[in-house]
Amino acid sequence: MADREGNRQTRTLVWLGLLLIALTVWLAAIGRPLVTSAAPYGIVSFELAADSARARQIMASWTPAGREAAMLSLGVDFLYLVVYPLWLTLALWLAGDVAGGAWRRGSRVLARLVPLAAPLDAIENLALIRQLVEGAAELPARIALLAAVPKFLLVAVAVIFLLAVLPVLAARRFIRR
Repeated sequence: MADREGNRQTRTLVWLGLLLIALTVWLAAIGRPLVTSAAPYGIVSFELAADSARARQIMASWTPAGREAAMLSLGVDFLYLVVYPLWLTLALWLAGDVAGGAWRRGSRVLARLVPLAAPLDAIENLALIRQLVEGAAELPARIALLAAVPKFLLVAVAVIFLLAVLPVLAARRFIRR
């Protein structure tokens, strides 16, 4: 029975992974017009603008089509912010099960923290949408930054953990054969 549950979780991880890849490719395509000299990292530059002057400069560097692309990107990101925390949480959980020991304990802590990225991402998106609709403003720019930084840190730590555990997972798989 546990083996069937593991297979189901693995299949879920694969399907979520495929959806995550598709959404990532879509967001990258949408975001191309957002890369300008004022926004070298596209929408991420806007997320980290930190103040109204920088946000205004970034938005001014976007064409009307670019602003539409920014709005579409933020809309798609509402689906993305559901998928990537689910995928990361499940990947951490499964990796911890296979690796065991301290890896398992670490994966459990991260798997409980990663879902916090979703509400942070939503808050950030709403602050950015507000600026796109109403114009650059100090409070939404700061809110976006204060939500984006911990979100990026949570995701980065989770990804680094998963990359670090890969050799352990590969060794366990090799040993089982």
